[in-house]
Amino acid sequence: MVFAMRLLGVGREGINIFCSMMDICQGISIGIYYSCLENVYTAAFAVYDLIISKGIDEEKNLISASDPNANSTNFTAVISGKIKKYSDIETYNDWYEDHKEFCTINHKGSAGKMEVDAIIAMFSRSVQKHQVKYVKYTHRHN
Repeated sequence: MVFAMRLLGVGREGINIFCSMMDICQGISIGIYYSCLENVYTAAFAVYDLIISKGIDEEKNLISASDPNANSTNFTAVISGKIKKYSDIETYNDWYEDHKEFCTINHKGSAGKMEVDAIIAMFSRSVQKHQVKYVKYTHRHN
């Protein structure tokens, strides 16, 4: 129930209100609620690790199949990004008004440096965690 309600954006108080209205129980304590969240996190992380490991094994096999002499632990990352272009300042201002409350500054420096920093953060643990190394990075705009 906690998992389903969290998918809907409902927290413990909402669950307790729902349980009360449906007359199905007294609700759940904060300790039980956080234990449930920890179990959901553990399960989600385990599934994520399995999917990533399977993807890495598939990529290694593809590299080996395409070039038997290639180092199958050297990967190329393709970073894809959308560039939003505005034909006039009014269109941009309309967009900005709708999004400004959701946009916060979380990077200091240039936009180009932001991409570099993100790539380093995302892939820096790959050798230790998955025994692969991202040796090339390419960028594709959509």
